[in-house]
Amino acid sequence: MPTPLDSGGDAAWRRNGDRSDHGQESGKDHGARRFQRRARQEADKEALRTLILETARREFAMGTLETVSIQKIADAIGYSKAHGAEIFSDQASATARG
Repeated sequence: MPTPLDSGGDAAWRRNGDRSDHGQESGKDHGARRFQRRARQEADKEALRTLILETARREFAMGTLETVSIQKIADAIGYSKAHGAEIFSDQASATARG
């Protein structure tokens, strides 16, 4: 009884490693897409950093040092405080490396 890899079609190119006839993108295209995805992710992180800082400024303008908390800022933007800390820890580690 043949296995899926022994039959023709898409399973055959997986076995043979031949992707040219199946509409797969070239290595150059794949690298460009990866670069674009990473650029989008970095832009999203930067936008979130800006949102956090603007929200923190607004919270401090309306309150005092004692009334503002990281949790209050996170609640205002709809993210967890752990995610906000992760965004800024990524920036701090990148600054330390750079």
